[in-house]
Amino acid sequence: MLRLKKYVWILCMLGGLSVAQAQSTEILLINKKWVVSFDATIAKLSEAELKEMQLFSKESRTRTKKMMENAYIIFEAGGKGEVFKKGKIKKITWKLSDDKVLSVISEFGSENTAKLLEITKKRMVLRETNKGNKTLDIVLAAKK
Repeated sequence: MLRLKKYVWILCMLGGLSVAQAQSTEILLINKKWVVSFDATIAKLSEAELKEMQLFSKESRTRTKKMMENAYIIFEAGGKGEVFKKGKIKKITWKLSDDKVLSVISEFGSENTAKLLEITKKRMVLRETNKGNKTLDIVLAAKK
């Protein structure tokens, strides 16, 4: 009986370690500079959202694409980082929860959250949900 308890304890520990290792691997992959991949994000839109986007002028879409591709976010080890947008750098703090919710808190205290759907060395996909429960999948590409 004692031996069985020991095996159960070891299995529980190994299970806990694999969860911790998975999250630490994700955190290691997050720790870099990311830029929104406009075209990949657009490719994930629904037909209704694509039709809505067509209402904007081509010039407006081009300007938005350029702005998004010139912005970036850096996730540093230890939960610190920065966002560069519209020529300004803002400090952030961030954390990844066990259920893969990425929280980013600006230096002014506002918080944005998104579900981490996918992460590799070169690509990260986040799902944001607004107050009306509409979701938007955002594709980020690692930037050198």
